[in-house]
Amino acid sequence: MNEKLTFDDLAQQYDHLESRTQMENGRKVTRFISYVHTRQGNVERSQWQSMVRELIREAGEEELFQQLLEWTGERTLWLKTEKERENYALELHASRIFDKEEWVDFVPFNRKYRPARLASVGLVPVVADCCGKEFITTLAQIQNVTGKVRCPYCGRFSNYKMKGTEDKDECNKEKG
Repeated sequence: MNEKLTFDDLAQQYDHLESRTQMENGRKVTRFISYVHTRQGNVERSQWQSMVRELIREAGEEELFQQLLEWTGERTLWLKTEKERENYALELHASRIFDKEEWVDFVPFNRKYRPARLASVGLVPVVADCCGKEFITTLAQIQNVTGKVRCPYCGRFSNYKMKGTEDKDECNKEKG
């Protein structure tokens, strides 16, 4: 089976950690091996990283990956090292997060790096109840099951009003 792998094939579904204990010089030594579970099964993390980097190179998306890496450096304060940020950016890239209108950072990321991408997306002005500030989001984000959107000002998931309407329930009634 020599099929060409795609990003979808390598998108991370979950992590898997395996421990191996062996005797070395009369002592028990335990090592941990990190795996990424994909549609292809469990792939050792360093091998998975190489495979995703190769797909990025083949697709000519090195600049897009660098943009994701920069984005994770700015937005993922819980990631402390460059290695953690790079791994997270690889996970995001393999999942094609930048094309998913449901992603909470879809609008700000694409506004900064790929403004042409926003031209084909249903964008909606809303006002978050938490801060009372207006911002632009996608239809996909406001049509989620929670009925809330992430406020780009405070980071909370909040109820909202679509600009020019009484509330989101009125908008949903109009959609049918």
